[in-house]
Amino acid sequence: MNAVAEELAKRLATEGFRPSGALDDIPDEQPGRRYPTWKRVWFTAPVVSVQGLTSVLLVVLQWDGSRGGLSLNAHAQMVSDTVATVLRDMPTGALPIDAEDEGDRWQPHYLESVSFGFFYSEFDPSSQKIWLAGESDVVEALDRFMSMLHGPVHSWLSERDSVDKLFELAHRPSTMGGDQSNPDPIRLRGIVVLAISNGRASDAATLTEWYLRRARFTGADTIERVSAFNTAMREQFTDYALTPPPTN
Repeated sequence: MNAVAEELAKRLATEGFRPSGALDDIPDEQPGRRYPTWKRVWFTAPVVSVQGLTSVLLVVLQWDGSRGGLSLNAHAQMVSDTVATVLRDMPTGALPIDAEDEGDRWQPHYLESVSFGFFYSEFDPSSQKIWLAGESDVVEALDRFMSMLHGPVHSWLSERDSVDKLFELAHRPSTMGGDQSNPDPIRLRGIVVLAISNGRASDAATLTEWYLRRARFTGADTIERVSAFNTAMREQFTDYALTPPPTN
């Protein structure tokens, strides 16, 4: 398991990803076991053209005794410490219900995540795990992983590599969300914060006003919560507050 993680790190280094500590509160490997049956490894790369945004790859390695092999399952994520700094101190009533319900478990730096397998089996992403029966399969398995990364995962990351692209994305549902009719409320808030930190406060305020005037939300959001978010942002960011709401 460790050998696979080390070889994966070498390959991802050529793509600009570096090993990272865990970005959540879950242990990196199965606790209390001399020989863990699962291990999680993290890799991060800054999004150069969006200050404060980071691309993340989370890879889960798990031993399956019934199959006599090791599986590799991966997710791509977008996270931001800049967003976390702002949202962490925000009133819970200004956040989506999901964030409030999770309490201390909520990760305020999180914007979005997608399973590698989603691009190959939308309704059963876990069926697309990569399996290794032994050391001889490592090269082939990692070749397949890198093929996924260079293909649809790269496209997914590329759709998030500029502030303009993020604004476009904010109007759309999340990739893996159950509600495909409304914008992702967590991602949208994160994009508003990132836009301000990248000198686009006026556009950020315009995005929030569009969301308010749209008045249709996922089950995790309400007009009251969005209004509270807008108020909190106006109180904290002068340039955001100076943007007048649209007149029509």
